[in-house]
Amino acid sequence: IVDQANDSDAALFISLHANAAANTDATGCETYCFPGSEEGQALAAAIQTSLVNQLQLPDRGVKEASFYVLRNTSMPAALCELAFLSNPQEAKLLNDPNWQSKAAAAIADGVLDYLQK
Repeated sequence: IVDQANDSDAALFISLHANAAANTDATGCETYCFPGSEEGQALAAAIQTSLVNQLQLPDRGVKEASFYVLRNTSMPAALCELAFLSNPQEAKLLNDPNWQSKAAAAIADGVLDYLQK
């Protein structure tokens, strides 16, 4: 998928994930960017702010990581961990089409905020 994004001259790359932890009480959303990427940091911050504001989940923050999809894209990239599959309440949210639409709208709003700055 990274090659597709790079070959298509995409302006941004956003990877969506559901988190998991051994502790079933773990909760919240977090967004990652590649270390040292100022544009990736700005994109991740805008998306994270929007996710937290609109989904009302705990803010686990913007974090840096050298994940393959962040390290190998030629455009600003963010990886969103939307909620925890291992948390029973959040697993229900992740499976709810209305919540999925709300999460998608929050990400879109974050991208718009990023692009307007």
